[in-house]
Amino acid sequence: MLKGNELSFNAFFLAMAHWQLANKGDARKWYDQALQWMKKNQPNNEELRRFRTEVEELLKIEQKAMPK
Repeated sequence: MLKGNELSFNAFFLAMAHWQLANKGDARKWYDQALQWMKKNQPNNEELRRFRTEVEELLKIEQKAMPK
């Protein structure tokens, strides 16, 4: 299991990979973990925001605005 800073970018990528493998539940789990980590640790990181948007488009998740 990924912990700490390992979650940041990796969890978003794992979400996309699981989605492509038709593991929808695992994809959502990784997305939720990535989002939680991002909100707590780096909510203003532009690169993470772009990855988040990409995952949300792939998983068809309604985008919710995060404060800048």
